[in-house]
Amino acid sequence: MQCEPPNNIFIPIKIRTNKKPEETIVIEVDQISGLDYPRNKTEEAIKKECDRLAEMLISKNRSYGNSALDPCRIFSKSDNVEQLKVRIDDKLSRFLRGNEFPGDNDIDDLMGYMVLLSIAQKETWK
Repeated sequence: MQCEPPNNIFIPIKIRTNKKPEETIVIEVDQISGLDYPRNKTEEAIKKECDRLAEMLISKNRSYGNSALDPCRIFSKSDNVEQLKVRIDDKLSRFLRGNEFPGDNDIDDLMGYMVLLSIAQKETWK
C-alpha cells in the first residue's frame, strides 16, 4: 500500500453522460500535478454511503416539510438545536432499551439527525 504525499488535493468532478442521465462518472484530479488517481475501495464505499444518506435525508426533509430546521412550533418553543438533541436522545434510548420500531432504520435516522444537528449548529435557523 502506497501513501499519497500530504500535498495532494483531490477534487471530484462529476460529468453527466447523455446516454444515461442517472450515470455519473467521477474523476479525481490532483490539484497540484493534474494527475488522475482512482479511489480505493474504502473511499468509494464512504462516498456511496454518504450519497445514499444524503438522498434519504433530502427525501425525508421534503416529506416532513423541513420540520427539523423550520418547525411549526405548535407545542415546543425550543430552538432547533435543542429539538434535534431531543430526537437524538430518543433514538439512543431505543438502542439502549432494545425497542426498535418495525420498518425504521434507527442507524440511518440517527446519522440523519446528526447531519441536521451539524447544519443547525452552523447556521442561524429561525
